[in-house]
Formats: sequence, structure tokens, C-alpha cells
Amino acid sequence: MSGPTEKNWIANLVAVGIGCAVVVLALVAIQWFFGQSDMDRRHAKIKDDVSEAFYDSNSDEFGWKFIPNVKSHVVRKIGDQVVYDFHLTIDQYGRRVVQHEEKDGPPANGKAKDEFLLFFGGSFMVGEGLPDEQTLEYRLGEKLPQYKTYNYAVNGYGLGNVMAQADLIPFGEQIPQRKGKIIYLFPSFHVDRLVGGLQSVDWIGGVPYFKEQDGKIVRDWFLQKKFPIRNLLKKFFNKTFIRTKYQIDWPFHVTEKDLRWSCRLIAEIRDRVSAHFEQAEFLLVIYPWSYAMDVTFCLGDYGIQFLDLRDAFKGIPQDQLYIPIEGHPSGYANQILAEKIAEHLVAKPQGE
Repeated sequence: MSGPTEKNWIANLVAVGIGCAVVVLALVAIQWFFGQSDMDRRHAKIKDDVSEAFYDSNSDEFGWKFIPNVKSHVVRKIGDQVVYDFHLTIDQYGRRVVQHEEKDGPPANGKAKDEFLLFFGGSFMVGEGLPDEQTLEYRLGEKLPQYKTYNYAVNGYGLGNVMAQADLIPFGEQIPQRKGKIIYLFPSFHVDRLVGGLQSVDWIGGVPYFKEQDGKIVRDWFLQKKFPIRNLLKKFFNKTFIRTKYQIDWPFHVTEKDLRWSCRLIAEIRDRVSAHFEQAEFLLVIYPWSYAMDVTFCLGDYGIQFLDLRDAFKGIPQDQLYIPIEGHPSGYANQILAEKIAEHLVAKPQGE
């Protein structure tokens, strides 16, 4: 027979449950009345006209990737306004290639291109929306003509995708040079993409998931498939009024644990890619404005060399740095970055 204390406890538990249900229903109501309409107003319709598809959104290895051996003309419109119009070429290994007049021949100083510059990153490194000559790869190729450039960046990639590239791509077979430099252009939101955070959860899918097992980093399926309920909760939370209005990210914020794991993965990327070559130097280039989700505090724990360019765009008008309306970096932004990266690489003694 249950006593008064037990009955009171059960009654209180039921009351708490009802209260929680009321709160959840209230949040849903607020969302429908305020949040969804606000999001609809803020997001204009984006339309891409593509002469030939260059994007494979269903890759078992990387989540998504570029389609090899493609030349495409891409026009993006937001509403009725054209925001960019460019051509791109993808080679047999799924890499964007830029048509530099000296790219496949010796530079003006007569020295052969006996070293490589290997790039990782997302759309900023790809050169989304830009003709070849305005991309960061092209700009660096101009300033460092002794290097042959290879761009493994893919639109939308973050740390998980780059880790999958380091895990699966036979770089030594695809790049003939035996020594060179590996550059990862790293906006801090690549951490958000790694963990399926609130900045990316609404559009990103198929992020390769890695974990530590017996002291080693191993692949374990895809993040969204491994944690589907958590993914759905994040998507729901992202649409609530309190999120869209006040930018509250708790309890789905990026944690210090996430940042330390990011540093661990960056070191693993460095080690796995470098192992394909006789000599390779890795440089993490921290993109301008990457103050949030800051990984610089733990890079030293793994001996990761980095170039901090977070302040590189300070004092420069925003309309000079980004494609109008659309928001990807402009050719001028890439020119600034290329100058700073080239200066760093030239000033740094070989092997230091």
C-alpha cells in the first residue's frame, strides 16, 4: 500500500510532465506564428543555372564530392539578380584546376616545378563564384611559380570531410612531386560542420564521422546517420523563435571538447597526408574573422604550424571583400590572402 509521500511524489511528477508539455507546445506555437515567417522573409530564392553538373551529392566516401572530368558554366541568381557567372574545370581526380599560363611549364626563373602546394578547404578555397584568375590557388601560383598547385577543396567541406580525404585519397599516386607544402584554409565554422552544429545543420548532410578507438582515429559511418535524433532536434531548435530572434545556441553550442577534438583531427590530417611524401610541411591558415570557435589554444599541443590571418581584413570595406549579396570571398580578398601566405612561406626557412 502506497503512503502519502509516494502519492505526493507521483502527483508532482505528473504535474512537472504536464508543465513541460505545455512549455513545448507554447514554443511550437511561437515558432509557427513568428519564427517560420521570419525565416521565409530573410531567405530569398537561390537558383543555379549549370551547363554541366559538377557536384555529386551522394558519395559513400566523403559525403559529397566534385564529379571528375567536367567543364561547367555556372550562373547563380538570388531572386532575379545575377550574383555570379563563372566557368570551372574539374580534373580526373575531382579537383578544380585553374588555367594559369605557366601552370604546367617552368616558371620564368627557369626552375622546374619540383615542389607541390596542396590545398584543403571548402568553397572559400575552391573559389566559389570566381573565374580562375581570381581564386586563391591562382593568386598563390602567380606569387610562388616554383610550386605546382593541387586543389582538393570542395564546396561545403569541413573538418570531417577533409579528414575523410586524408584517410582515403592516395595523394602519392595523384601528385608526382615528392616534396612540398600542405595548406588547409580554415574558417572556424569548419568546426561547426564537423559536429553538425547549428550554423550548418539545416543544409549539411553526410559528414564523415570519426572517433578515437584504442588510441587511434577511426571512421565510423556518417554523423547524421549515426545520431539522427540529435540531428532532428538541432534542426527543430534552429527554426524556433528564440533561436532566430536571439541567436541562443545552448544546449547545442560548440564546446571546448569539440575544439580539442578538432585540433586532434587537424594533426591527424597533417600526419596522414604528409606520410605520402618524402618531405611535406603543413600549414593551417586561419581565415579572417574566425574569432568564434577558436582552436588556436590547442594547436600547440599537437605541434600544428598555423598562420593567424583573423585580422587580415580589418579596416577594409566589406563590399570589396565579398561577392555582393551572395557573400563568398572576392578576388580582392584572395589577393590579400595570397600576399600574406606567400610572404609567410618565403620568409620561413625550409624545414623549420
